[in-house]
Amino acid sequence: MNLSLKTLLLTFLITLLASCSSKPVEKYVDYFYTYKNDEQKDSFTYILYLGEEGARGLPHDGKDPSITPQRQESEQSKKSRKSSKRGHADDFMSLSFRMEEEAFDRLEKMLIDKNYCSDKVEYTEKDYTWLRYTIKGYCN
Repeated sequence: MNLSLKTLLLTFLITLLASCSSKPVEKYVDYFYTYKNDEQKDSFTYILYLGEEGARGLPHDGKDPSITPQRQESEQSKKSRKSSKRGHADDFMSLSFRMEEEAFDRLEKMLIDKNYCSDKVEYTEKDYTWLRYTIKGYCN
């Protein structure tokens, strides 16, 4: 191979390795709604979605209709499946925890920026569902 072809190939490989090793960036979309509750207190709902089109995310229930269940499983297959479920649960907990932290950080900044709830904030609900974290509360 000539020198220019080697250089081109090396550049391509370095670029490929760099792009594969980079950590993906989590993009969030958030919504903030204000209203008066039944007791006429200033209330809010804050929703944080993961992804550019977070509102279009569908719940993932682990069921894939394109996969037909196997009637018999080997012991190795059962062990593999159990460890896979455990890893999936860890990923789910990690994601929900990261989203909870991100949601509360963003909400606190938003409340300050909008000068909403000058006194204490009471949270009435916090809920994580697939790629969405919701926080509801009111100003005390």
